[in-house]
Amino acid sequence: DLSGKLQAAGAITTVTVVGSITSTGQIIAGNSLGTLNVNRDVSGSVIVAAGLTTLAIGTSSIVGNLSAGATVAVTGTLTTATVSGLLAGSLSTTAVLNSLSVTGNVSGTLSVGTNLNTLTIGGNLTGNTTVNAVADKIIVSGSVTGTETLKGDVHTLTITGSLGGTMSVTGTLTTATIGVDVTGAVTVGGAVTLLTVGRDLTSNVTVTGAIGTVNITGNL
Repeated sequence: DLSGKLQAAGAITTVTVVGSITSTGQIIAGNSLGTLNVNRDVSGSVIVAAGLTTLAIGTSSIVGNLSAGATVAVTGTLTTATVSGLLAGSLSTTAVLNSLSVTGNVSGTLSVGTNLNTLTIGGNLTGNTTVNAVADKIIVSGSVTGTETLKGDVHTLTITGSLGGTMSVTGTLTTATIGVDVTGAVTVGGAVTLLTVGRDLTSNVTVTGAIGTVNITGNL
């Protein structure tokens, strides 16, 4: 395990932690961090000053979590991030988040400074997400019940379960597919091209722009 502090004034190429980063553990990169592999949990903090290329928490055979109270904060772009367990802590980037894949639930906080290219969640999204520019693709295999603030256009939103909580899209929403019910408050500042609901729409969906096609399999 890493329970102390690993700090460099400049860049760090690769760090591999076979165990966990404990609650007292810290990794601080004064410039970029190329690859960070943590085979088990991250419960401490990872602070990167100029971009993180690859972040892997857990492995294909070991469940690794970004635990509650843990922080991964990247100034710049986070290119690829995978979490084989839960994301219960805080993950933030001041620029682009190219790809984030979480096998389990996301109950923590996700903040993206500019564009989010691909977000894939294998469980439920109950935490809070903020994307300050375009969200290209968001895929949630469970349900969404948190507060999701998407300040640009959203190209593809796919939720296998229900959409509850609060979802705000400042720009346009091109394609949204909800597998079960829409029970939360949804606002879209631009147009909606296609909205498909697998069962019932029981809440308020407010669209400032035009609406193209809405398919509701159940009740409105």
